[in-house]
Amino acid sequence: NLQGHYSGAFTASSASRGPMTLVAESRYRDAVTVTGTPDWYGRAAVALVFPGNLAPTVTLAATPDANRKSTASFLMSIDATVGDADGRGDVKTISLVLTDGRGRVLGRWSKADFTAQDDRTWHFNKVPRVNGQSPWTLTITAEDSAGQVVTTSRAVK
Repeated sequence: NLQGHYSGAFTASSASRGPMTLVAESRYRDAVTVTGTPDWYGRAAVALVFPGNLAPTVTLAATPDANRKSTASFLMSIDATVGDADGRGDVKTISLVLTDGRGRVLGRWSKADFTAQDDRTWHFNKVPRVNGQSPWTLTITAEDSAGQVVTTSRAVK
């Protein structure tokens, strides 16, 4: 504006990681302009640091059939998500494992069993029949392209 004030905005690309430099430059181009001073023009640089590859996040919910009459065999609703702020493609592996109280594997699912929910999230929803001895443990593990691993478990009684 006529007082020499500038404003603006920028959006960094999703690939912006680590140290970067933002450079703002204003050049004097109109010799006819009578307003303004030479200090309006020039170049300024500021150092910015963007986070590195962000670790994925996981959520996990397991809900047994409320009407189950015994622990011998029942249905369990499993809902899991793996999100990554760097994008869904940054998630390299997903492992979802259901075990019983004796450590026997009752179900095993991988990234191929998840579906794309949006550009940053993988989603899993299934209602398998569960048997074996309680407590049952559901564990989800996700790893991204930088080798960052996140895991969480839920016990179901």
